[in-house]
Amino acid sequence: MTTTKTEEARRLAADIDNEMNVRRMTALAHEAARQLCTLADEVDRLTTENEAQDWEPLPSTEREELTARAAFFEEAFGSAVEEQSRLRTENEALRARKDGAYLERNQVVAALSKCFPSVRTRTAIEGWSEDWHGCVYIELPTGQVSWHFHDSQEYLFDHLPQQRIEWDGHDTPEKYRRLAAIDATMKVKL
Repeated sequence: MTTTKTEEARRLAADIDNEMNVRRMTALAHEAARQLCTLADEVDRLTTENEAQDWEPLPSTEREELTARAAFFEEAFGSAVEEQSRLRTENEALRARKDGAYLERNQVVAALSKCFPSVRTRTAIEGWSEDWHGCVYIELPTGQVSWHFHDSQEYLFDHLPQQRIEWDGHDTPEKYRRLAAIDATMKVKL
């Protein structure tokens, strides 16, 4: 069980890193777009000033420099948009894998809840979004265990009564110790 939890933690950390990369690339794309607009405004301003005041045309070196800078930022913006799109696609694939893993786990939890006294309830945890407040409590012969689930998977637990229950304070390692401590003599007779 520890290896599975470690792998799950690594996958979740990778999801968070990927989401941070998408945000960073979005910020870079916005900055490149802002700089591109600033350059375009500067070229327009200089052109307007030049026409209004009958100045000499911009020296070719300045024009070439501004054109080169604009091309650089346009290319950087394009690259940032492409990278953002790639990261967003990768992030969606990782999210789908994570959601699939939660679905598999919750199917096993739902089956376990049919073998031992169980209820479902809503349990608010600080920092968690409200759509993750669903929780299944199962009373094993070795003690209470619980798992949170996403609202989209509540249908897996429709067979359980909705009821408030007191959490006994178990943490994740204790939950899996209690689960592992079930032995053959504690099997539910079907």
